[in-house]
This record gives sequence, C-alpha cells and structure tokens, in this order.
Amino acid sequence: MQIVAIVLVGALLTWLFFMLLVAYILFVLHLKKRKPDTWARIDYGENPEQDQMYKRGKAWSEEHSSCKEDVHIVNDGLNLYGEYYDFGHKKAVLIVPGRSDSLTYSYYFAKPYEKAGYNVLVIDMRAHGLSEGKYNYIGFREYRDILKWLDLLRNQYGIESVVIHALCVGAQSVVKALVDQNCPDYIQAFVVEGMYTTFYETFKNHTIYCGHKPFPVVNLMEVWMRMFTHNTLFWGPINVIDKIKIPVLMLHGKEDIFSLPEKAVELYEKCGSETKELVWFEKGLHSQLRITNEERYDEAIVEFLRRVSR
Repeated sequence: MQIVAIVLVGALLTWLFFMLLVAYILFVLHLKKRKPDTWARIDYGENPEQDQMYKRGKAWSEEHSSCKEDVHIVNDGLNLYGEYYDFGHKKAVLIVPGRSDSLTYSYYFAKPYEKAGYNVLVIDMRAHGLSEGKYNYIGFREYRDILKWLDLLRNQYGIESVVIHALCVGAQSVVKALVDQNCPDYIQAFVVEGMYTTFYETFKNHTIYCGHKPFPVVNLMEVWMRMFTHNTLFWGPINVIDKIKIPVLMLHGKEDIFSLPEKAVELYEKCGSETKELVWFEKGLHSQLRITNEERYDEAIVEFLRRVSR
C-alpha cells in the first residue's frame, strides 16, 4: 500500500512538473521578447484581411510622410519610440496596439481621427517594434508609458485634448492609466476595440480556439507571470472600469471568439461613464473590425467624437 502511494505521488509530481513546463513555454512564447526581431515592426498580416490592414495602413503613413516626426521617450530606464503625425491641430489621438503588434499596425486606425481633426501619435509599446523591454506586462507597467506619452503630447506639442484608441491588451494598459491618480484631465475620450475582462479570460479562449484544454496549463502560467513580472493574469479592465468617468466608445464584433460578446456587454454595463456607447459589428475577427466595414467604423468614431467634443 505504501509503495502504491509513493508511485501515485510520484506520478502526480511528474504530471505537475510537466504542466508547469508547458505553462512556462506558453509564457515565454506569448509574453517574453525572445530575440531582437520578436514583435518587430512589420508590414504584413497573418491572414488576407490583416494583410490588407497593414498595406492600407502603410499607404496612409506614406501619404502623410511629410507630417511625420519620429519621437522618443525614456520611462523606467527604457527607450521607447513612436511616430507623431502633425496636421496642425490642438487635439491628438494616441493609438495603443495589442500584444505582438507594433506601431505599423496602428497606422490603419488613424484615418478616422485625421478626418475628425486630430493629430496622430502611434507608438511601439515596450518590448515591441523599436522600443526596449523584455516582457509584455499586459498593462501593469505599460500604463506608466502611456502616461509618459501623454506628457509628451502636452508638453512638447501643446496638445489641449487627447483621445486614446486601444486594441485588445492595449486596452488594459489604457484602463490602468485612466484610473491612475496621475492621469491628466485633458483626456477627451476612450475608444476601444476588442476589450476583454481579464487577460486570463481571453488567453483561455485563445487556447480553446487552438484546440487545447486551458486547464490547468493556462492557470499555471500565473506561476511564471508572478515570478518574472510580479503581476497576475486574473486582473483586468473589469476590475476598475466602473471608475472610468470620461466618454467611452466600445467597438466589438459578434464573431470575436477571444473577447467574447457577452463579456463586452458585462464591461459596458459596469463602465462608470455617463457617456458610453457600444457599437456592434456582425463580421470581423478579434482586432480586425475596421477592415470589414471601414465606412461604418470610421463614422462611429467621428460621430462619437463630435458629440463629446470639448
């Protein structure tokens, strides 16, 4: 009987070690910058629609190259880089991309803001593009970078009001910045596409999509998350969205299988803003809504900004 118990305990420990190893591999693959070209600036997508997004975004950037200025800040000892498109306005949009995307992905979302009379700032989040960094902290440190970029817009370019447009995990960085005590009062509105409740929730859905069972591997990623970044997978916008008071426009797809539609409704209902709107799109993958209906996407943003304009 004692031998059987020893064998069972040994088997359990072996299984747990294997699960922890798989969880570590996932953590490294998805949240650590493994080599210099990881999360680099690119101009192509993984599927035809995303590829078109990159191409159209690049065309927008090239069309306005005469208005572009390379910009740089230092935060937490890291050199962070971006591009500023100055169209001569006193308003600007800061576009915050999602995990694994650099500023070249953000180009595609700039057009409606240019149309609405905003200058455009696109950035490489830490560890992405040209910016320095080792990990994606899923917003727990990146939010401080957001605040620093806002300071740049105000102090260097004299911008009087800012709209922040965020995608997926970029939303978590922005939400943390918006509820921080140091957040400036010149943020006009928050526009967000594909916002999730917690990173655990969206990564669990991603794992299921890839044909794997999320438990216990995704849960065990928490061990490595805490060890290397001192943060948690289980905190997200849902924890503090009730504290956001500025106008919020949520753009969400009914086909989003990573940030589920019912979770978007939960976020919308809990959002503390008195001026909030949830716009649904029938088609479109996660963070790929605009390509399905550019006219409606842009119109939703322009009309919302007109209503909340200061």
